[in-house]
Amino acid sequence: MNYISQSYFDNIVSVLSQAYDQSMWPSDIDFFRIKDILDSLSKTQIDSKTWLVHELKKHMRGNHDACYIIGGWYGFLSHLLTEEGFTDPIYNYELDNVCTTLASKMLTHSNIKCITKDGLDLFTKRDWNARNKILICTACEHIDTDELEFSISAKDRNLLVCLQSNNMLDIDSHINCHSSIDDFVSSLNLDTVYYAGTKTIRQYERYMVIGK
Repeated sequence: MNYISQSYFDNIVSVLSQAYDQSMWPSDIDFFRIKDILDSLSKTQIDSKTWLVHELKKHMRGNHDACYIIGGWYGFLSHLLTEEGFTDPIYNYELDNVCTTLASKMLTHSNIKCITKDGLDLFTKRDWNARNKILICTACEHIDTDELEFSISAKDRNLLVCLQSNNMLDIDSHINCHSSIDDFVSSLNLDTVYYAGTKTIRQYERYMVIGK
């Protein structure tokens, strides 16, 4: 899988340079952003997201007209999906407005839109919560357990979801971890599970579920 084209790489370098320049003056950008962008492109992030794209492609079947990514960070996953052939609109939802701004500068594909918004709101919108959509969240560990379970229970029964969590309990912001893939699957209460798998990354396990 070729995941970083020359144009994408050039955009990343440009944004990192701009972030460094802006961090020297009072602004919304500080040195943390440089590390955060680099973390979003770390080997562990690449491994977990290429794994997702590889497995999700088996179940897309060409009948989906849009993809929503909740907690899209700096948009790397949306870039990967497009590079692997998903040409319909991809909406990259992120609560952090600085992430959204910087992600928009890095991306190279016109079908990707970066939006500052709570992606869980999609489950209450009939036009978006539909059978011909795909919804992805690779950061379920950051979402309150009850809130995530309520949102999943409200989804269209034919909406395809791809969700990831992990067992990294020692991180304060991880409020919805799981002890195993079976535990994660059980918490989602999906009607149909097409794929459930575990990927060992360094000292922790990442879990992924694809289903409806």
